[in-house]
Amino acid sequence: EINFDQKKEKNEWISVNAEKANKNIYKFYNKTLKQSKNLIIEMLKESQNSLDNIVPLVSDPKKILHPVRFYEKGDSPIEYIS
Repeated sequence: EINFDQKKEKNEWISVNAEKANKNIYKFYNKTLKQSKNLIIEMLKESQNSLDNIVPLVSDPKKILHPVRFYEKGDSPIEYIS
């Protein structure tokens, strides 16, 4: 789960469009990692989440077909985002 410090009155992100950034971040509350990844993909498909109103994600992510290294103390593969 993605957790935020809920003890503070406000969790605010510093951004060029802070209002939009703060509105979007609350969508991640109580989401699992997989749900959060899917939410990020959906948000990147929306032009209003871009400064220049151009859709940031032009195609759906593709599944990695080659083997990836695993974290030495866990079961999850290491993911690189570029």
